[in-house]
Amino acid sequence: MGIVDVTGPGDLERFLRLGEEIYAGNPAWVPPQRDDLIRLLTGRSPLSGLVTHACLFEQGGIPAARAAAFVNDHYVRSHHRRVGFVGLFEARPGHPEAAQAVLMAAGDWLAGRGMEAAVAPINGHVLYGFALPHDHFDELPIFPYGGGLPFYPQAFLDAGYEAAYPELTYLIDLRPLDPSALAARSRAGGIHIRPFGSRSFRDDCETMTQVINDAFAGKWYYAPLPLADSLAFWRRNRQGIVPRLFLIAERDGEPVGALLSFPDYSPALRAMDGSSS
Repeated sequence: MGIVDVTGPGDLERFLRLGEEIYAGNPAWVPPQRDDLIRLLTGRSPLSGLVTHACLFEQGGIPAARAAAFVNDHYVRSHHRRVGFVGLFEARPGHPEAAQAVLMAAGDWLAGRGMEAAVAPINGHVLYGFALPHDHFDELPIFPYGGGLPFYPQAFLDAGYEAAYPELTYLIDLRPLDPSALAARSRAGGIHIRPFGSRSFRDDCETMTQVINDAFAGKWYYAPLPLADSLAFWRRNRQGIVPRLFLIAERDGEPVGALLSFPDYSPALRAMDGSSS
């Protein structure tokens, strides 16, 4: 049957179920929250300026691969480049033609909307996931990164992509650190560090958004977040904010830094099996 555009509830269900079938029984898979994916794919996510197109490659009526293309207007305007994203890629092992077909179809859709290049894998915005693992496929991925299968990097290369930016994950032992010594060093530098929420949620969300947008301005993967989008996203995901792990640094009352840290939610998300509650 070939490429099928995801246009209705039945197509969307097959798109979502494909990932569940591919990873069935895989202890290193963290099911994404279905509600969030549905909102993202149907234009109801908190992110404005995001246009999405999803497709499947079916063989004998059975989905063999999937991908989604995204145009993020905030990225295009801030980078002054007509670049789109491709993400939510999954493919059954042993079906390289299906993998290549969906990736190329996503690229063709972007080209049809005037995009001159594509960056992958990014699910519209880094808040919804990005990057592929290159090793440790048998380990549960550390939140917020997703998983993948060993042949996925080659599938992108076969579809004409070039490996460009490595994303490194570090393991740091925090136990030897002396919090009091670190706090003293901050105070000596005139830095005041406070937890998120020590002021109003809206004010601290605005501060955090401003710092992050400034820090990542122009980075190849980052689309700036308007305050309204950031507020909507974090209000929906407020349960994931641990105030003492979301920190804001100020000097003379002005924000100079922000730190977003998370517990490793992967085991909990796996136990939820894609449910949002």
